[in-house]
Amino acid sequence: MFRKIRHFWVFSAILVVVGVFFIFYFQAIGALNTESNFRAGVVKIPEESVKETSVIFGGDIMLARTVEQKILATGDYALPFRKIYQEFKKADLALANLESPFSDGGSATPNGSTVFRALPRTIESLKLAGLDAVTLANNHFGDQGNKGKLYTFKHLTDNGIEYCGAGNDYDEAHTPVIKEVNEIKIGFLGYGYPETMYVATGDSPGLANMDIEQMKKDIERLSDSADFIVVTMHAGAEYTHTPGKSQIAFSHAAIDAGANLVIGHHPHVVQSTEKYKDGYIIYSLGNLVFDQMWSEETQQGVVVKVILSDNKLKSIEFKPIHIYDYNQPDWVVGSEAEKILGDMGLNSFTLSF
Repeated sequence: MFRKIRHFWVFSAILVVVGVFFIFYFQAIGALNTESNFRAGVVKIPEESVKETSVIFGGDIMLARTVEQKILATGDYALPFRKIYQEFKKADLALANLESPFSDGGSATPNGSTVFRALPRTIESLKLAGLDAVTLANNHFGDQGNKGKLYTFKHLTDNGIEYCGAGNDYDEAHTPVIKEVNEIKIGFLGYGYPETMYVATGDSPGLANMDIEQMKKDIERLSDSADFIVVTMHAGAEYTHTPGKSQIAFSHAAIDAGANLVIGHHPHVVQSTEKYKDGYIIYSLGNLVFDQMWSEETQQGVVVKVILSDNKLKSIEFKPIHIYDYNQPDWVVGSEAEKILGDMGLNSFTLSF
């Protein structure tokens, strides 16, 4: 019996030794495989994905005169943007130039008049398009006097739309809109052409005009809180595709001061673009919503979609539009789109950087 017990313990000891051997053996094989895979590049540390942010820009929006008449005839206060709003809403941010102040008083803008008034309910157009902000620095901002300026500020704010380029006083007119998307802070500043009309003062409402020295100070302050800076500019000779000296000087100064992108409007037609140093300039987007049906070129414009990769400019897509029936833009392709692009001095609908 003692012999059987002794054999049992001997056999058990052998099993333990064999088991320990195989444990260490497979651990060693696993370590070798891991090392081999690591050397072969099979095991990789996941890279953090690059975030892309889209910002879409539109040109001049005028919601008075014949545009208003078309809206009232249909009862659809968002009528002007019905055919293009989805592209705007797909972008992370959307901004355009509001060319007509809102007012809850006064009379309709007669045909032919250049003193604009937009009905409060036409803000439904801007909301349908998903505009996050508008620039108010333009030559029609004061068409309804100080009352219209103040009403426009409040009406936009009440409807969740921010504004730049104008304010209740000088300081507010030079205060940027800053939007954070995908952990990128994008700052917007707006300026109207270098005249004193409707300009904000220390204690009165108005717009920020194209004072280059003040613009440089605004950008310097904004640089501390924004990763990407956009300057909008309402300037230039109307109905010409060539930017003037004041547009060029202002845009170059903005880029020199630290802006990444300059977006222009006011000429009512598209204008050329320019790669300047580390920035890009689009001198005029042309009309977006307007009733200037008396020429083909004033019925045309371009919407620009900018793609940022992290906080750097990756690409710009130019999307031509045509305004139909005095109020409603729609996308165009083919020969008309190519002509609009040619008027901007471009030969490609997308630029990559």
